[in-house]
Amino acid sequence: MLKDRVEFFVRKESEGGEFGRGSAGESWESVGKYWAAVDFSRGLKSLREGEMEAYEELMVRMRWTDKVTRDCRMRWQDRWWEIQSWNVNKMDNIIQGTVRELTNGEGWYADN
Repeated sequence: MLKDRVEFFVRKESEGGEFGRGSAGESWESVGKYWAAVDFSRGLKSLREGEMEAYEELMVRMRWTDKVTRDCRMRWQDRWWEIQSWNVNKMDNIIQGTVRELTNGEGWYADN
């Protein structure tokens, strides 16, 4: 059941900066909000097993759209997620994949 609202963003190249095109830093623009089924696939289990870098990982399933690609970032519950794997099944009209939570130390900041 698609019960979660997620938003996907694509990288937008900056018009320019002091050192030319793209040097002003990266920005992201929304490609749309979609209904999806989001389930935790990691995190609590990793913490129980004592994994040192237990970032949360989610399994996402939604209807297929050509606007969402592996290069997109996802926002869900005011947190940012990077797509790890993205499997498209056009025959069944679904996309299924895993996403990993991004932290500020990875060059991703919530004000983008």
